[in-house]
Amino acid sequence: MGYATLIKYALWALLIAAVIGGIWLGVHNIYQTGYTAGTNAERTSWEQREIVRKDALAKAVAEAVKAIAAARAEQVAGLTGALDHAAQQNTKLGRDIAALRNSDGLSFSSNMPRCAAANPAAEDEGPGLGGGGASRVRLPREIEESLYGIAEDAQRVVIQYETCRRTLTPLVEVEDGQK
Repeated sequence: MGYATLIKYALWALLIAAVIGGIWLGVHNIYQTGYTAGTNAERTSWEQREIVRKDALAKAVAEAVKAIAAARAEQVAGLTGALDHAAQQNTKLGRDIAALRNSDGLSFSSNMPRCAAANPAAEDEGPGLGGGGASRVRLPREIEESLYGIAEDAQRVVIQYETCRRTLTPLVEVEDGQK
């Protein structure tokens, strides 16, 4: 056996290795192409689902922003309305108190019994100081001013309550106590 035989067997081994390598390379390429195609198909379907999810999320966020803007506009309108109402009521109160203070003052009948509430039908009758009608007694100026001050303070509390109610109503949901 010489070198010719050794070269012959080496060529056969090299040929067999080349054929096996070619087969392995072909199978590997087929597998890799299928794997890549499957991965790409899966990635494409995932990307499509992700696009649909993002679109739905964007629509939901846009609707939520619109709802928040509408609620805020309603709250601002309610607050503005409440403050306008308070300003109008304070102006009216000032005019009313000024008109009362400029009137003839607070007075009561000199014939009024202490239990006038028990007999509301009793009217001022009889001659007065001026020769006709009932006589009237005016309260002292300090008492009148104190009573006007109490009435004004009480009305301001009512205005503040109404303003607070009108301000807070748009900000909260008011539920009935009934179920």
